[in-house]
Amino acid sequence: MPTRVIVDQSNTEAWAAQTLTYDALGRLATRDILLDDATRTVTNYDADSTESWSRVVENYDATGRMVSRATSYDDGARGVSRFDVAGTENWSEFQTAYNASGERYRTDISYDAGTKLTTYYDVDGSKAWAKQAFTFNAGGEIAMQATNFDDGSRELISYDVDGLQPWSFYSATYDAAGVLVLQGQKLDDGSSLQVLRDGYDVAAWNKVSSQFTAAGAVTGRDLYTDGGAHAAVRYDLAGAESFAVQGRVYLADGTLAYGGQFNDDGTYAENVGRGSWQLVEEVNGAVAHRVADLGDGLKLVIDYDVTNAESWMAYARLEDAGGETLFGFTLNDDRTFNEYTAINDWLA
Repeated sequence: MPTRVIVDQSNTEAWAAQTLTYDALGRLATRDILLDDATRTVTNYDADSTESWSRVVENYDATGRMVSRATSYDDGARGVSRFDVAGTENWSEFQTAYNASGERYRTDISYDAGTKLTTYYDVDGSKAWAKQAFTFNAGGEIAMQATNFDDGSRELISYDVDGLQPWSFYSATYDAAGVLVLQGQKLDDGSSLQVLRDGYDVAAWNKVSSQFTAAGAVTGRDLYTDGGAHAAVRYDLAGAESFAVQGRVYLADGTLAYGGQFNDDGTYAENVGRGSWQLVEEVNGAVAHRVADLGDGLKLVIDYDVTNAESWMAYARLEDAGGETLFGFTLNDDRTFNEYTAINDWLA
């Protein structure tokens, strides 16, 4: 290919020499500029328009190591790469991609340890998120995902790519103020766990945990109150227990305050536990209503349908100081079981 060399003999320029290379048709293909400080800038042109780019500019230090590359594409987009040739950073290459309007829409950071961080930006506002980042391990597997949503909330997901944990991924969701509000886990057996947290301490409970099978069926639910009391429901979907469904309320010290369950044989079992039952009402000698003070304003209330006027035989509920039901369940006449909670919208 024809070459032309221009030398700054009068030493009036910032460069010492320029080497211009042309293709067979006389079109400029490469411009190689040797600067006075011994660094170089090499520009390659797509003279015959066979590439997706129109120009690539490469910068080299005085020892010949490439320190940066800028690619201008035919559609107006641009890509810029920086290389840590001095070894002063914890990354080896930092790539940034811009659209035709000059907006950054992606970055890729290759770290010295072999890991990589890729970040996408929603420059056109078409997504529900503003930024989404993926961290890859040295094997190219996604180890972590971070999503910043338009409303200011943020979700972090960690993947157990090494197989060292009992879960395959773990997620944590934070609101716009950075308060943790929701957590989730998918376990290796396919089952999952979700934990809703009262991050602002506005309710009488601090977290609600729900367990699900791989098919999404609920196997258990736990509500933890600020005072330490704990309500739990278990469904024996696998048929491994002697009961079909079980509801329990525990005191702050972990002792049982109340329990009710339907057994596999269709019978009903109840355990009033160690609750401090301060009010017991009877109808014709049968207990119809009982109340236990659990402390911190919480009350455990049990109603029994002794007159057979309801579709349930027992209704147990945990109430806060204002009388709102935080968690409750009914043991129904047809041997079914229903849950009630102050956060049903989330549980649904």
